[in-house]
Amino acid sequence: MACTEEQKEYARRWYAANKEKLRARVRAAYAKNKDKVLAANKAWKAANRERVLELNRASRRRNPETIRRNSKAAYQRRKQRLGIEGLRAEQRERRKQPKYKAINAEATTRRRLAARACLNKDKVMEFYREAQRLTLETGIPHEVDHIIPLKHPRICGLHNEFNLRVITAEENGRKKNKFDVDAYNESIRGIV
Repeated sequence: MACTEEQKEYARRWYAANKEKLRARVRAAYAKNKDKVLAANKAWKAANRERVLELNRASRRRNPETIRRNSKAAYQRRKQRLGIEGLRAEQRERRKQPKYKAINAEATTRRRLAARACLNKDKVMEFYREAQRLTLETGIPHEVDHIIPLKHPRICGLHNEFNLRVITAEENGRKKNKFDVDAYNESIRGIV
């Protein structure tokens, strides 16, 4: 049976007039059946994993500022609760988890393989010292960037002085593992 516009308007007015009453009823029902509701939600999320991921991605795209603000607030609460040493201990423990161990092992292996070809450790360390010096002098975080990324779907760079440059951490975060042909051409101009 289809609702008429008049019935829809009546329902909207009734809902607006009884909003708090309905919320209280929903909260009471949730409190009474909390375990059932949580189990049902968990089952739905397990059965609709792709949909959940899609909804989460869409939410992050719609509300980047809110997510950034909430992340910072959560970090500040943890920092206040644990202190800076507690946070560092928490990060060390997190790195011991199998998931992170696998990621770190893969990255370390990739770095070792990439570093084998014509590695001059002294020249490589100069880049890291320069990044540290610029960070201290300017107050802007600088990082050493691999011009040709170590991990890329089509190309694999090397961890040597010919593939490194010092850029701001913000710029490095934007670049991620993209390959910038112009930056590469600029870097080899003095070598060739």
